[in-house]
Amino acid sequence: MGIAFVSATQGGINGATLNLTWPTVPARAAALLLWTTQNTAVPTDPAGFFLLEGRNHATGSGHVRFLRRVCTGAEGGTTLPLVTTGTAARQSATLVIWSGTHAGEPIDTWTWRDETGAVSTHPCPSISPLVSGGAIVSGVSERVNASTVNYTTTWTERADSAAAGSGSGGATTAMADDGLATSRTAGVSVTPPNWVSADPIATQNAVTLSVSLAPLVSGAPALPHPIRRRLPLLVR
Repeated sequence: MGIAFVSATQGGINGATLNLTWPTVPARAAALLLWTTQNTAVPTDPAGFFLLEGRNHATGSGHVRFLRRVCTGAEGGTTLPLVTTGTAARQSATLVIWSGTHAGEPIDTWTWRDETGAVSTHPCPSISPLVSGGAIVSGVSERVNASTVNYTTTWTERADSAAAGSGSGGATTAMADDGLATSRTAGVSVTPPNWVSADPIATQNAVTLSVSLAPLVSGAPALPHPIRRRLPLLVR
């Protein structure tokens, strides 16, 4: 497996601007940002990131944005501001970095699952990689009227905003990967394990995400391949 975990950070706030601090990252590493806000807030996507998808939770007041960046290597120690206008309410985010991904377009494909009932265990959607040699990432985004603490998964959790974005309401975001020991095969479906609320809080105001990372191809130019997924792109 050529893809390796590099570093991660997370945070949350009850306010308009959430400032994350970049960890040290190498050039050409892939940074994935998962960002949860209230659905009446107006997020401003941070400079240098490409918005893959923004969507409201199917139930409740949550909104989640999934963005990626191919790092330059100069980000370490700088501030990454996540700014919202309109309704300034609790928000949270996780930023996770992997190396060994495709230097032009590190995202192979992705898909979502909207929670269908008030439960504390949230299944992830199955995903079929479109290219071989990659890795699988999962995420969860939740917003409820309670003090959300954190999530657990049987995969390797890389970042969890935990109670940082909580109070009388909560915005929780977490990301994990498959441990990076298995090189995935194109067309072979993978279902990440459930995300489980450690409180537990039973909510329908949650979505889960499954992502296939594209590997660095030896000898190939650093040119983007088309971003491909199984569902139409939806940006709100």
